[in-house]
Amino acid sequence: MNLQISSVRDNPVMERREVELEIDHAGEPTPERERVKERFAAEHGVEEDEIDVESVRTPFGSRMSVAKLKVHDQFEYRDDLEEDSTAEQAQPEQQETEEQSEDSGNVEGSSNEVNYDDLVSGTISEAKDGLEDLDDPDYGAALEAEQSNKDRVTFVEWLEERVQ
Repeated sequence: MNLQISSVRDNPVMERREVELEIDHAGEPTPERERVKERFAAEHGVEEDEIDVESVRTPFGSRMSVAKLKVHDQFEYRDDLEEDSTAEQAQPEQQETEEQSEDSGNVEGSSNEVNYDDLVSGTISEAKDGLEDLDDPDYGAALEAEQSNKDRVTFVEWLEERVQ
């Protein structure tokens, strides 16, 4: 099992770092959370008690998994892996204020306003079809709407692929 950090986001309010790992486990089943925690702790010099493994997800038939961890201790990592959480936190607050003054979930910017909350409220296939029917879909807005509503893992992963 080979662990590689794909992103790190500092969360000063909760006094932790939120880490996303890519795990190569060729020829082995999906690793258990405890094993991921032990390996990460050993490789980065962090106490196991300071690590919470939120999830370990493996697409069907894949030898690669994605794990999400919450680390309540300092550790070394490459600077380019850190996401700028201050800019991300400032933008949603502005958007929420604007959306509350109008309709929540509506995105402006074209002649047609799209309510992404309604768009993702149906089945996954209906939501995908609805997004693909749009001229210029805002996958980021759809992802936020999905995460604040049903938060379906497979649909969130599909949206995340299109945001990047």
